[in-house]
Amino acid sequence: LSAGFGTRMSPVTDFIPKPVIPVLNRPVIEYNINFLKHFGIKDLFINLHYGADKISDLLGSGKKFGVKIKYLQESEILGTGGAIASMGPFVSEPFVVINSDTIFDFDLDEILNSHFRSGSKVTLGVVPSSPKDPRAVIRVDENFRIVRMLDASFEKENPEGNAIFTGLHVISPALLEYIPDNIFTSITNYVYKRMVEQKEHINAFFINGKWWDMGTPDDYLECTFDLIKN
Repeated sequence: LSAGFGTRMSPVTDFIPKPVIPVLNRPVIEYNINFLKHFGIKDLFINLHYGADKISDLLGSGKKFGVKIKYLQESEILGTGGAIASMGPFVSEPFVVINSDTIFDFDLDEILNSHFRSGSKVTLGVVPSSPKDPRAVIRVDENFRIVRMLDASFEKENPEGNAIFTGLHVISPALLEYIPDNIFTSITNYVYKRMVEQKEHINAFFINGKWWDMGTPDDYLECTFDLIKN
């Protein structure tokens, strides 16, 4: 997912799109490409809107990374849901969705295996969190089922959150039927929240490894220093 305006990283993103921002002299989106390639995922789709040419000029066809890249240009930005819906013509089996401003270091095969075992239409990669963290808007029960998403839950009263969504999804094509085509849609607000309201199964997987989200300057600096230490 690479179409966003990256407003929280302004003024840097006034000049370059967030996927191109360097982390230790490498554009952050390259970390995603290499991560996916390491686990055998070589057919990549990148949605574009803001700063589209800067991203496509940098990555090209993907040949230099050993992958194949197809760009999905959005004349009007479609949000996470609209972008994922545009994958409909291209997929016949589960696919992975990640944000271009994140870096992961964990065994991706583990979440894929969890998705197939669950029988769910979608699996979300999460990390455990204290309910005091404002990002903890997800509740995962003892069966790794999401029972709270934002302000919706299985119960009349929202239970405390205990997990943060990392932006990593494993999605089966059947989920795409839930998303309207060609309009701006949030996958969390429009799809996942409604699924929880209807008590449908959303599988959660607690990532056993590292996750860095570079949505803000503070997050960017924390990620950079962590990677230097490692």
